Amino acid sequence: MFASALQPHELEDTTRAEEEPKLRTGLIEAQLELRNSACCSLLVVLAGPDGAGKGPLLFRLYEWLDSRTLRTNAYHLPTKADKRRPPFWRYWRDLPARGEIGVVVGSWYNEVLLRAADGLDDRDTFHRNLHRINAFEAMLVAEGVKLLKVMPFIAEDLEQKRRKVLERKARQFERHVLDDWGKGSLRRQQIRPVAEEAVRLTSTDAAPWLVLPAADPDYRDIAFGHIVLETLQRNLAGDGGEQPTAAPAIIPSYARKNRLDDLDLGLKLKKRDYFDRLDTAQGKLFRLSAHKALRQVPVVIVFEGHDAAGKGGSIRRMVYALDPRRFTVHSIGAPSDDEKSRPYLWRFWRRLPAPGRIAIFDRSWYGRVLVERVEGFCTEAEWLRAYGEINAFEEQLVENNHVLVKFWLAISRGEQLERFEERQNTSFKQYKITDDDWRNRAKWDEYHQAIGDMLDRTSTSYARWTLIEAEDKRYGRVKVLETLIAALEARIDAS
Repeated sequence: MFASALQPHELEDTTRAEEEPKLRTGLIEAQLELRNSACCSLLVVLAGPDGAGKGPLLFRLYEWLDSRTLRTNAYHLPTKADKRRPPFWRYWRDLPARGEIGVVVGSWYNEVLLRAADGLDDRDTFHRNLHRINAFEAMLVAEGVKLLKVMPFIAEDLEQKRRKVLERKARQFERHVLDDWGKGSLRRQQIRPVAEEAVRLTSTDAAPWLVLPAADPDYRDIAFGHIVLETLQRNLAGDGGEQPTAAPAIIPSYARKNRLDDLDLGLKLKKRDYFDRLDTAQGKLFRLSAHKALRQVPVVIVFEGHDAAGKGGSIRRMVYALDPRRFTVHSIGAPSDDEKSRPYLWRFWRRLPAPGRIAIFDRSWYGRVLVERVEGFCTEAEWLRAYGEINAFEEQLVENNHVLVKFWLAISRGEQLERFEERQNTSFKQYKITDDDWRNRAKWDEYHQAIGDMLDRTSTSYARWTLIEAEDKRYGRVKVLETLIAALEARIDAS
């Protein structure tokens, strides 16, 4: 969930100077319209590592909005008096009225995260608490409270530097926000993976989490302002009989980067090195796939990637080293009428391999959050909900003894164009290029954003994505094989 936020996001001073006046005008107009229409209330939840900017973002809201209908509620861990009441009592007590904007610092997430990080709650209790949070938030949204959950996020070393600066300043306001994730470097290290799991499991279609890159204060502030403005505008557009919508699902796209931007697509293999490593890898894969420790283990291999990134070529080099009686390649296209009449995961459940067999998916269940999202074949609520559904599906596979390996093959926009033109100009390759490929290419930026969200929200501790730098086909093919070999060796060693 946090990988894209750690990419460098910067905003030039001139850009901020141009953006801020327009942003402030839009925010005030939207706030006044919200107050007059009273269609709903907006509740902004600020969470995240200390030093990431929760305090400055709160200050920006008071600078940019009319404070008369803006309320802040900050919560420490519950006192003895608080514990005499149900856990959510104090949050219900302080909810903003319709037409108002509330901000929560130190929310219902805090105690849950800290107790899990400190080992006071086991995994089942932690998940049960998160389930209660989801139910609480779902009811708020159903009753007209629009939740905007934002987590400004920075790298751990930068967090430590900023904490020291804040501690030296020792201003009361900053000290108050400072305690959000607890004191001590060990606790902060423990809470980060707990927070990532919580964000993943409580990012729902009704109340998605937005992880905001916060290393550059200018980018952080302006992006946050646009998020608040878009949330207000989306819900005001729903006034007049229509159901107001959820918070925006994504960070505003300008200057936004994701994990794909960090790939070195210049990685290459010389022809001789390629054949040496390919031969070695295929021989090793052949021996591993026949290992007795894998005879009762189903293996699922997922190939996703840019069009023309080389999925087919990588699959051919893989199956060359496998017993054809033990693998099946599933080429996934648009669902049939029969498949459309059932939930979208049905066609993948029925293709899962038996123990000792290998299922290779050329495209997969990720179509719901990629092509279906971008092309509008499903609603925003459906693809937002799909992240959690896919994670739960994959978790069941891993818990039930499957080896699951997921590849994203990445190429540049220019390389894709060259490969498209080559296919179109080569008679025996023309079947590979379709009108849909060209239409998808025209939406490169939208797909880039969808891919980044997918990688962040579905790369889990039990089912991580492996990104393949496939600009050089030889390099990409070998990396795929060697990654699969490492996964099979890890399973054999664990058996």
